[in-house]
Amino acid sequence: MDERRGRLADQREDDEPPGDVEDRALHVDEEQHDEPGDHQGGAEQELPRWGHDLVTRYRRAVAVHQRREVEAILAGARAEHRALLEHVSPALRASLPVDATGVTQAIAHVAGVVGIEEEVAGEQRRGHRANPAVLHGRVFGREPLSPETVIAAFVDGARVRAAALERLADEIGGPSLAAEVAGLLAAARVGEASGADAVAAVRDQQAAQEQALLLLADAL
Repeated sequence: MDERRGRLADQREDDEPPGDVEDRALHVDEEQHDEPGDHQGGAEQELPRWGHDLVTRYRRAVAVHQRREVEAILAGARAEHRALLEHVSPALRASLPVDATGVTQAIAHVAGVVGIEEEVAGEQRRGHRANPAVLHGRVFGREPLSPETVIAAFVDGARVRAAALERLADEIGGPSLAAEVAGLLAAARVGEASGADAVAAVRDQQAAQEQALLLLADAL
């Protein structure tokens, strides 16, 4: 009888699909090695230490790459602006205290990385419709802008770009990054200055927006 039972047990083991035995063995091994809390906190916490290190190094590499991209965009625009000023009349040079091309291009780059480039571009187009320079052109055509209109145009353009920067900050880093960017930009807003003081204020405002872009790049 015992011999017959042994043969039946051996037959059941032979008939059992190999995968079932291996799966159960693996399941038992996992149960033996699992500890409380091993599966809490999401998939990233289940990574081994070397996995966390890889993720951290990857994120740092992405941030460095994006910062270099933004820096290159801004530097290229500054170089083009300097080259332009060397070949224009003094009157036209005076009407171009800063060039927002680099900031605009860098905003588009960051928005593209985040995935909202079209939305941000549309918001900026709508915001620029009431720019003093645009309104001047509709009324006076090609007549030169007054110094006051030039400053007003740059200030209004900066306002539109500031809104885009704050929107991107919120998308990338949430309320904390948005507040940091908003504070940086608010500190450099142009007040009631005029003449040379107004030009200096506009340049400070431009520098603040460039700094905000670097903050966003570091947070990507």
